[in-house]
Amino acid sequence: MNYRIPGPYRGYNAHRGRRLKIIAALVGVCLLGASAFLLLQDYLVFSPDGVRLELPFFGLDKKSGKAPKKEETPPLKVETGGSEKNGTEPQSNAAEPEQTAPEKPAGNSDSLILNAVCADYAKLSDREYRRSLMSLSGVNAVIVDLKLADGNVTYLSKAASPDAQKKASDSVSDAIKEFSENGLRVIGRISAFRDNAAPRTVMRSSAIRTGSGATWLDYNYYGWLDPYKKSSAEYLGALSKEAEELGCSE
Repeated sequence: MNYRIPGPYRGYNAHRGRRLKIIAALVGVCLLGASAFLLLQDYLVFSPDGVRLELPFFGLDKKSGKAPKKEETPPLKVETGGSEKNGTEPQSNAAEPEQTAPEKPAGNSDSLILNAVCADYAKLSDREYRRSLMSLSGVNAVIVDLKLADGNVTYLSKAASPDAQKKASDSVSDAIKEFSENGLRVIGRISAFRDNAAPRTVMRSSAIRTGSGATWLDYNYYGWLDPYKKSSAEYLGALSKEAEELGCSE
């Protein structure tokens, strides 16, 4: 009988060697791409029309063979109110126009820099804690949480539902009144649309929903009010009005 001898058997090592060559080629291409990006990143120009590459030798002037001169910007002129070392005002030969102070708008136009401290709403029932906040040096404002990220309000509210007043107390409104009477500006902080109480109870129709109609939740399983719903704006407006009535100035 005649037997046909097959071709040479390459074995597993031959296929493994081919894989290694392919991997090495891919790694080489990646390294070349990364090197090209590092070398050319200084010549990438980002504009409203997109990203383009501007190489220096492409922008040479055809006649001179040199890069065109950039337009020089005028030097920055700085005017200060100080005097020279010898105690005299700097002189200028050119006549300068007479400068007048800018007009101040009507009302209380004095600029106010707020140095605020965040108060822990859970400790506002402690009188010593409130006094410690008011005695801080340089502090002229206090930030008080009125509506938390979980949707609960910290004060007794008429606008919020009973389900959102599990953490409410009289101490917050009393503290705001005391801070205001002692000359501190009170900033009421409200978590606007992130709300895990109203969208799950009385304001289900105002919740952000998925495509299937279910209530949308973020990574912390918190619901959100839909900012495009009129009821959401009305609810936040009512809370803001209550904050102003409590004595919050911001």
